[in-house]
Amino acid sequence: MLPENAIPLGRLDDGRQAYMRADGAIIDDRLNVIQRPEHAPTDIVDTPAGRTETPPPVRADAEQPVLVGAGARADAAASLGGRTDGGTTGARMDLDNTGGGRGSGSGAADNTAGGGTRGTGSSAADGTGRGSSGDLPPRGRGPLPPSGGILDDLGPSRGGSDPARGAGDGGAPPSRSGDGPESRDGNTAADGELTAAERKAIQDEHVRKANEDPDWFKEHYGMRDGEPFRRQESRVVDGAQLPILKTGPDGKLVAKFDLPQGPSEIRHSRTPLGPETVDPTRRPILDEAAKNSRVSVDLMNAERAFKENPSIDAQMDLDAARHSYQEQLGDTPNNSKHSERLGELAARHHAVKQLFPEAQRIVLPKTPNGANMLDDLYDLGDGRYLVVEAKGPKAGLNPPRLGSGPAANMMVKQGTRPYLDTIIDQMWKRGGRDRELADALMDALEDGKVQYVLVKGKENAGAYDGSVLEHFKIN
Repeated sequence: MLPENAIPLGRLDDGRQAYMRADGAIIDDRLNVIQRPEHAPTDIVDTPAGRTETPPPVRADAEQPVLVGAGARADAAASLGGRTDGGTTGARMDLDNTGGGRGSGSGAADNTAGGGTRGTGSSAADGTGRGSSGDLPPRGRGPLPPSGGILDDLGPSRGGSDPARGAGDGGAPPSRSGDGPESRDGNTAADGELTAAERKAIQDEHVRKANEDPDWFKEHYGMRDGEPFRRQESRVVDGAQLPILKTGPDGKLVAKFDLPQGPSEIRHSRTPLGPETVDPTRRPILDEAAKNSRVSVDLMNAERAFKENPSIDAQMDLDAARHSYQEQLGDTPNNSKHSERLGELAARHHAVKQLFPEAQRIVLPKTPNGANMLDDLYDLGDGRYLVVEAKGPKAGLNPPRLGSGPAANMMVKQGTRPYLDTIIDQMWKRGGRDRELADALMDALEDGKVQYVLVKGKENAGAYDGSVLEHFKIN
């Protein structure tokens, strides 16, 4: 029997309905497990040739939302860096040894194992908006299952419409940044303030028009290999982003996901940094990471090329790539983490140090599979924080995932306020120091004191070649 709290996600290519269970697993209507919770994607970085050698276009067409359903601010919440509004020493957060630390207090985080039962509306009436029981999240819209990553395509094919790695739907690529809202049918119209229910109603209307109004469909969608694609991936129509469509078993067009999609990210203030600006004492660390990334990607490319065309030349290339990889990384398994690591180190040792010299990195608690956590978090002082999304040289943002907390019942994208709200909500539910961090971040978000950035590390022929930092608009 299908679990009562299973959330419908959309239909598979063969017509089966997909659901997310309370434990985060994705199942079909026959109760077959499509994706186990521990296999949820945590990041997408460099992948074999044919999908990553061309950098993905930037998605940048939707205004970001304010925090939906935010509760009242708790005046007693300690600040992340150990300061309170009165300027006294408060809760201490572990800072890495590159920047020292602030404060010496023991902190006020509760040490519950996390989670608890989510409220169905506002928090319990204790005057703070956060509840008095100690196990209710400060914000939320009702019970939700744990949210892991979600497959960008629940069917066997990754081709066709809406490729997973940011390649777009076709037609003109979205602009890099939204420089002001247009009309409700324009590409940068604000859609951040909509609730999940409002988004769902608009999505259903989009699907109806796609099936019944040929002129409307032609304006916004095209057909490729028998499947629909959006002419402009992040286009906002009637106040919300156009949904990804697919052909259903009866030949009618249906939304790929039953849940509505949240807004796309807006990027701005792109700042490239050349390798000459790196602190010389940090350069060997970055060169090593760049070399690791290069041999990793070369091996994946060679393996893919040999699989597609097992020729003698392809075998020789594969042997050479394996030799180079083993010389550099020995028996370490090859995966995308090598390129992701380059992005992380580029942020820590280059981009953040150059552009935010006052920043002190906060050591975050780890999760079992690396999901539902921030890549990096920095204390900027005075109640201000920097959230970093770190990526490898050719990496795009992750596919949409199920939101939670203020972003419940919608699919959310990295680089947006709903995504940030989701990760912070997951941190809060884990309890302990994660909850303390989440409380401080929510307070800072309400005060407009959080900056959210993307940092990509670059490499050239296995040597570190600088980094690029871009800001995400979240306020």
